[in-house]
Amino acid sequence: MKDRQPCQSEAEARLSSGSAIAVPAITISLKKQPLDCQGSIDAKSPQPTLTRHIAQKNLRPDLRVFSMIQTDHLTLRKPCSSDIDDLFEFLGDAEAMAYTHRDATWRDCRKRVLVHEWFRRKDGAAPWVVVNRADGRVIGWGGLYQDPFERGWGYEVGYYFHPDAWGRGFASELVARALVEADERLKLAEVWAMAHPSNPASKRVLEKAGFVEERYLPDRPRFLLRRPRPLVKA
Repeated sequence: MKDRQPCQSEAEARLSSGSAIAVPAITISLKKQPLDCQGSIDAKSPQPTLTRHIAQKNLRPDLRVFSMIQTDHLTLRKPCSSDIDDLFEFLGDAEAMAYTHRDATWRDCRKRVLVHEWFRRKDGAAPWVVVNRADGRVIGWGGLYQDPFERGWGYEVGYYFHPDAWGRGFASELVARALVEADERLKLAEVWAMAHPSNPASKRVLEKAGFVEERYLPDRPRFLLRRPRPLVKA
């Protein structure tokens, strides 16, 4: 995995070109639109100062997104087309994705990332590329999103990491920041998540973040977990 330079996201490039993306039962026409605002935000400062702003006049303030967020150990940012090789290294690995969806081909991986990124404009959230701040390597993909291929589950938290990054607390750090987005920016009443019964470590990450098991979905098979928005003390 290589260090990456700042770049325009592939979804933004497709938006500028006026092409289209097909999603099951949906065809999304991508007309020329203003690009998303660009800026950075430190995890300790939920109200950032934009370093560069491109108009988002058609979006509610809660749906305006920032291209980069930094936590203690991670940089969370929107994907670029040059990230696909690094992402497919683990998103396409059968062992690494044993308990979740695996992209069979590089093209499948690119399509999934691109479709999620298009929905960032509509939903105000989509998976981030996760970069280890210590060495600049792409180590994961995930965060807060509504699954564009299964609309109906609501906003959920999901995460996928390279095996080299397992067991180092990065998933917990990512989930914590995703929930800040859910609570403080989007002000969601609840957030959902799923965990495979053979992957108890992932379930523990979610439970430590405040998720509670709602029920078991035998057809998937997955545990469905829910995390309500914390009550605000007067």
